[in-house]
Amino acid sequence: MKTISRYIMTLALLLTAVTGAWAQGVDPDYDIDVDVDFANFYDPEQSYFNCTIMGPEIKGKLDLYVDGVSMGSFDVNGNMVGGFIYPLDAGDHAWSVEFHPEGGGRYNENGTFTIGKAYTEIIYDGSTSINLGVDESTELVVYLDPSKAGELSYSSSDASVASITKKENSSNTYIIQAKAGGTATIKFSFAGNTNYEAES
Repeated sequence: MKTISRYIMTLALLLTAVTGAWAQGVDPDYDIDVDVDFANFYDPEQSYFNCTIMGPEIKGKLDLYVDGVSMGSFDVNGNMVGGFIYPLDAGDHAWSVEFHPEGGGRYNENGTFTIGKAYTEIIYDGSTSINLGVDESTELVVYLDPSKAGELSYSSSDASVASITKKENSSNTYIIQAKAGGTATIKFSFAGNTNYEAES
């Protein structure tokens, strides 16, 4: 039996907005550059955004929208503004920002970004191989990291040689029972879901 492991890969996603400005009651030369950086991988707890603003006035309010849903209004008092927003599923998303300088006017920009699926790690707590005599059994503890990734599936390559069942009232302990002489491979896997790649 081989240890199956996958490590969570961080996918950094960089979005650079196109320079431009739209303002009312502001000098036509007034210009603001907005760079939005979603340095993000799937996180079941939260997502984070960074915004860099360059221009003659970098104080005011920034409204952020993702997929048409407001992520909140953020105070701007300097070139950098950022904050935590609710968790975003893996996949393609559209963002837009609206900047309101204190001096008046409004700046809009939008773009797209992609959050890739995260990888799971399946951990065996014990030896990479187990030798059992007929009618012997052993308990094997298996963990799925992150635990929120979903349910494990398991199988034996030859159930007539060794069977495997989940221990009653346990979420991560399995019982392997030898049935006859021979060799059988016990396999654990995760089928994948909206936010996590499959583990095979």
